[in-house]
Amino acid sequence: MVVHLLPGPGSSAEPARVGFVVNKAVGNAVLRNRVHRRLRAVMAAQLPGLPAGSLTVVRALPPSASSSYDELAADVDGALQRVLTVPTKTAPTKTESLKTVPPKTESLKTVPPKTESLKTVPPKTESLKTVPPKEGR
Repeated sequence: MVVHLLPGPGSSAEPARVGFVVNKAVGNAVLRNRVHRRLRAVMAAQLPGLPAGSLTVVRALPPSASSSYDELAADVDGALQRVLTVPTKTAPTKTESLKTVPPKTESLKTVPPKTESLKTVPPKTESLKTVPPKEGR
């Protein structure tokens, strides 16, 4: 089970949102739908514990097809605990993003132009051949 969490703004009035990815590697359509329904039920119970305005994506791996509801719930719970305890990186402030970069001091090499003269090629002087007309059959 893989869980990605994007925290929302701190004082958001929006509820947390959850999305699911269950691809064909999990199994046929019946198995994928079963895993999707089970994950949706597990996340419905976990939704109040998610930060307000956050976006969460739960990706089911192929072993999820043979997992029971309790095993999926334990996997999701463990993954959410890891995601929620990891400190998140914040976006850089304006002053951090406006750092000046010193200019490069390398000078560009100048290449002297080639002084070869262009050769002139005389035009072809082929003459047109005349073909005698065919006599009728």
